[in-house]
Amino acid sequence: MTQFNTAPQSPFGQTPSSPFRKRTTDSPLARAVEQANGTAPCPCADVCRDSQDHVRALAASTVGIVQDAVDALRTAGSVTWEGKAGERFHQTVKEAMTLADALDRGAHDTARFIDSAEALA
Repeated sequence: MTQFNTAPQSPFGQTPSSPFRKRTTDSPLARAVEQANGTAPCPCADVCRDSQDHVRALAASTVGIVQDAVDALRTAGSVTWEGKAGERFHQTVKEAMTLADALDRGAHDTARFIDSAEALA
């Protein structure tokens, strides 16, 4: 009778590990929960506020980066270039502007969401 080993094995003789099976203790939230005891208030609200601040800062940074990209794309779009290659270039610049606009809207939407009551629900 053939027996099958159901545990995944590495060709190097070690069982591979999955990051999803490990308990993460290096995140701010995990550390806060670990430090909380029955007598102290849960620090999760502070961690949540810190996370909101971080997301808000990333969204603001994204808006700045997008603005720099839009400025560069406007300059690129003003280049005079005729022929098929020029048409393709200007089409690509236009498509990049569309993507930049979507990214800008997404960053603003994220900032609005993170400040909403829904973000904490």
